[in-house]
Amino acid sequence: MSEPLHLPELVNLAYSVDDDSDLEGGGVCDALLGDSEDEMRIALINQYLSAIRILADSIRASTNDWTLGRPLVFLSHHLVEISLKAVIEGRGASVPRSHDLPTVIAAARSAGCFADVSAEASAWCEDLSAQLSSITGDGTPGRFFDGQVGGAAIDDRWCCLNVDLIVEATGAFAELCVADVMRRDAEVTGRGRLDP
Repeated sequence: MSEPLHLPELVNLAYSVDDDSDLEGGGVCDALLGDSEDEMRIALINQYLSAIRILADSIRASTNDWTLGRPLVFLSHHLVEISLKAVIEGRGASVPRSHDLPTVIAAARSAGCFADVSAEASAWCEDLSAQLSSITGDGTPGRFFDGQVGGAAIDDRWCCLNVDLIVEATGAFAELCVADVMRRDAEVTGRGRLDP
């Protein structure tokens, strides 16, 4: 018989908003700080942007190249997806109920997203979406062991991920989206730019 598994007591996986205890075991705030929906959209993007950067730091520090690839696939896809959807939402357009990046970027284009950026930046966004989609498919390879990309398992198509470029490119993409949301918020509210 194997060693017994330690199962922690499931008390306080989360603390209610009216809990005035010392938050035993620590706590991390799950709130999206902001006075407007646009500010909260930006806060969500920034949380995932921080997460992918922290993950990349862990990958670089790891001595085992086999441990964090799929979480990177998931987070990079998810960051681009939620960034696009924030821009679409911020423009008052209908957000597609899809994880497919080409579908989401087509909806973003229809909503007028990236109209305020250069043709070069707009084309770069399209290219990133297409290239990332060729790695992540509809996001399932980051969530499921048998997730497919174009009818094949991800590891039948790709052997390694370029961590630095993925993080730099998805970060730049997210920042373009945040800038778009900030411009829209300033137009709607008449306020100055939001803090990203």
